[in-house]
Amino acid sequence: MVGMDVMAEGVPLHTSLAGVERGATMLWVDGTAKDFAALREFAALEALRIYKLPRRHVPVLAGCPLPRLTLLSLRHADSGDLAFLSGFVTLETLLVWQCPKLTRLDGIERLTRLTTLALSDIGAIESLAPLAALTGLRSLGLTGGVWTTQGLPSLALLRELPKLERLNLMAAKAIDGDLGPLCDLPHLTHLELSPRNFEPAEIARVAAAHPFFRRELLELRDFDQWAHTSGCKTCGTHRKILFLRRKKLLWCPRCEGAKLAALVADFERLVEEKRREREGAATGD
Repeated sequence: MVGMDVMAEGVPLHTSLAGVERGATMLWVDGTAKDFAALREFAALEALRIYKLPRRHVPVLAGCPLPRLTLLSLRHADSGDLAFLSGFVTLETLLVWQCPKLTRLDGIERLTRLTTLALSDIGAIESLAPLAALTGLRSLGLTGGVWTTQGLPSLALLRELPKLERLNLMAAKAIDGDLGPLCDLPHLTHLELSPRNFEPAEIARVAAAHPFFRRELLELRDFDQWAHTSGCKTCGTHRKILFLRRKKLLWCPRCEGAKLAALVADFERLVEEKRREREGAATGD
């Protein structure tokens, strides 16, 4: 999935558009710039990143004719919905982040060329219904921030996006806790979520439907190798990570091997139970 720092490397932040080449194809601009309205002169733009878009400049952006724009990244936009983006119908990638007032996705349904959409650390989303029109989406992110959990409505609408290959729900929590819609995404090959935000039975449902996710959950990655830390305080053995809904994430395979094995076995049994339920539902048994 496209990172939130897209375009950051090698593209300077402009606090004014004075003197900036009008034929530029990539631009990073401070949305509070006094001459922000000059953005309409950059008709060749293909990629645009905006840092801080105050309410007074929301309609200014909406009125900019940018016929070649395919990538847009917005951070700190002061708007409650996405109607101001509805005219940018050439967009293929859209990233919107750290916009706490944004709770409605209205307007995004016009952006039917989108293949990548990432919404991160915004207000609690009221409805995913506007996404139904984005049938070409292959990558979707609905994520929280470092210290925040992204509030989500029911995920049922995701069933309307059968082409999804990548889905990121890290630090996000659905209001009904139902992960069933993820099980019905036939082309899903990459999934990130926070297991501690969902019941083990829901995590098991997804693991039963998508074997790749099951393998990743039970990979038991080496935490201390990744973090460059010293390991278990008792024996020094590198600790393993078990991403399930428990307060304890790190386990020493030497000191706590039996408990760790029991937890994995319990989860495996739950996954198998959900697999049988899924097969039964498919055959009508």
